Amino acid sequence: MKRVWLHFPAASLAAALLTLGAMPQQTSRALFDRRILPLLKADKPSSCSECHLSGVDLKDYIRPTEQATFAALVAGKLVDTKSPQKSHLLDLIRKATPRTPLLTAKARDAEYSAFSDWIAAAVRNPALKPEPGTREAGPKTAPALVRHARLDRVVASFERNIWSQQGRCMGCHTEGRAEAKENARKFGERVQWMASDGAAETMRRVIAQGLIDLKKPDQSLLLLKPLNKVAHGGGVKFLMGDAGYKQFRAWIEDYSACVQGSYRSASALPQAPSERLIYTDSIFSPEQTPTEWGDKLLRVDLHAWNPARNEWNPVSIATGDREVSAQARTTNIWLWKIERNAAAKPDMRIPEGRYLLKYYCDTKDELNLDFRTPTDSAGFYQGSQEIRSAWPTGFGARTSVRVSTK
Repeated sequence: MKRVWLHFPAASLAAALLTLGAMPQQTSRALFDRRILPLLKADKPSSCSECHLSGVDLKDYIRPTEQATFAALVAGKLVDTKSPQKSHLLDLIRKATPRTPLLTAKARDAEYSAFSDWIAAAVRNPALKPEPGTREAGPKTAPALVRHARLDRVVASFERNIWSQQGRCMGCHTEGRAEAKENARKFGERVQWMASDGAAETMRRVIAQGLIDLKKPDQSLLLLKPLNKVAHGGGVKFLMGDAGYKQFRAWIEDYSACVQGSYRSASALPQAPSERLIYTDSIFSPEQTPTEWGDKLLRVDLHAWNPARNEWNPVSIATGDREVSAQARTTNIWLWKIERNAAAKPDMRIPEGRYLLKYYCDTKDELNLDFRTPTDSAGFYQGSQEIRSAWPTGFGARTSVRVSTK
């Protein structure tokens, strides 16, 4: 093969090398100005909103200049200068689940592409260097607040507070069920807001359908409908202060505060619950209830017999509450097991055996004045009763007992 030698004047060669050396700098700067800076000025939610309701935004990782942005990202170990495509910032943007209706995949892909291209060019730019003492790029919000508003935690809270109460709503609102299909035909598809595949999709629908009032959480349709303060085809499903209302409202208020960034310190965050309720599909029906219980909220707690200690367990194994019909002097109370071990695998069955039923009734309507009043408070206590039951499941297999609190 014949070699071809190209000859350049020394001055021309030096100029060419200078030009080649300047190209990465010009390329990275052009990319930054054209594709990164606009993200800093954008008023639309960034990809961060897919996993964080508040406290984190892509703007937190961008500075007004390219050098300042590069230095801050390197300081925060968000840019891998040796393997740019393995940069942690790209991993954060790429995370696509759980999904929210706040951002499209197209917008997320555009952000990823912009940072991927710029980082690849920036690490080759000799003019961009880490600066000792640079403040790391990232959220200014306290880490505890960032974690609290993370979407996976919000989904877990929804599952604990609302999905666990599905027995109140699933008959008429779960997609695919005959009742829900008929309701959808009459009132529209939004009636089927309970997803068959679980809590996360149900939460997404609740948000997307506008059932939450962020500014006035207590006026959310997700509360007013089951209270029947807004016409509800299913009638009354909540009473003020019952377990369903308290848990729905707790989640709605917390979600609203997270979205609006209302929490200012870790001390303002709601305390983690010490127990959770697990739906069992077992139903307890007290019959011939005292007349003073009529149209009032009745709660029943189940205490199991401990043969080894020859006494009733001091803590209850299950609970449930519902309004008593004054005319029929009965009600049907769906029971929830009380799980106090956060790491335990949920067990939905109440064991067969001997139980002490403790009754609590809001005979003076105190919950209408303060819904936060504990429904097992001493002032609500009405007495106890011993029974045996296998606690079968399903509406046709209710455990019915004539009330005796003597």
